[in-house]
Amino acid sequence: ILRKAEAVRNPSLDYAVDFTIHAVSQREKKVERDASYSMIANGKDRTVILMRSPSNLYGSLVLMADQRYWLLLPRALKPWELSPAQMLAGDIATGDLARSNLTKGYSATLAGEDALDGEPCWRLELAADNDRASYARIVYWIAKRGFLPRKLEHYGRAGTLAKVVAYGDYRKGTMGLRSMRLDVQSLDEWKETSTLTFTHLRKVD
Repeated sequence: ILRKAEAVRNPSLDYAVDFTIHAVSQREKKVERDASYSMIANGKDRTVILMRSPSNLYGSLVLMADQRYWLLLPRALKPWELSPAQMLAGDIATGDLARSNLTKGYSATLAGEDALDGEPCWRLELAADNDRASYARIVYWIAKRGFLPRKLEHYGRAGTLAKVVAYGDYRKGTMGLRSMRLDVQSLDEWKETSTLTFTHLRKVD
């Protein structure tokens, strides 16, 4: 079940996509912000993300490979490796939620069945196998029809719910049926909701 769902959520393909993030923070006062990115993915574990806006971050690159992350700022001489703690907040963390490879670093068990918005789903429990995993536990709802990812709850090391991700707006294209919208709710101190909207999804030869 997990492998079939992950083939939809994070396919083992080379592809490119553009996406925007609209975030609303309620930490102290309501603050809205927007950002845009372009991403190239090499299979499940290697990713390059180009920051396009806001203008002060234009040209910055985020590199992701095998659960390690680097940030390369414009005019910097070398990339800066990010720690696992730094991957838990901000747009980089949101992008990591979309690209994390859950077939590695986690042990999965079938915990039950639920209906989400009337749709029958399997509920999987994922437990981290190593300390580099961003989250200790993930609850994953997968639609029985088509093995489509629907919702993931991410729990921190202390056992508290940190983030909730909902997958929607499934569209069929050259890469098959893919979610083109993610809604992310951060329940940590950031108190932020984010919407990722994907466009121009295409294969890369």
